[in-house]
Amino acid sequence: MGQVPQDYLDGLSVEDRARTWYEMSADREWPDPDVLVLVGDDDIIVGFAITSASRDPDAAESTGEVAAIYMRERVWGRGWGRALMEAALSRLAEVGFANATLWVLDTIVRARRFYETGGWNWDGSTKPHVIGGQPVTEFRYRVTLE
Repeated sequence: MGQVPQDYLDGLSVEDRARTWYEMSADREWPDPDVLVLVGDDDIIVGFAITSASRDPDAAESTGEVAAIYMRERVWGRGWGRALMEAALSRLAEVGFANATLWVLDTIVRARRFYETGGWNWDGSTKPHVIGGQPVTEFRYRVTLE
């Protein structure tokens, strides 16, 4: 919390995000993004992951990307995030990628710890970004796929 301006977050729309997911995944063949959705026992979406070929200009063809992964706070600590990440990495390996990357805000310590516990390592790459008018720095993490 507090990583990006609240007014930016308040302006996000569930309907817009759902439309974006549909457009990203409908009738497209790999390597266009795949969207994995995790639904809880109450039939409510509690998490999602988006995978694709790496979008980084310095990436080898053998590099996939977890472009996004998110879990609702109410399900943290249940192992569901780990299961979702494993599904995302399995999908990348299934289509032939040898390794994967992801970008994370340098200030989100909990997420960075989650990735590091899962075998990801910061590869030393950073990039500046602006979210809601606020400058932020992202770190690139990398993992070898099995």
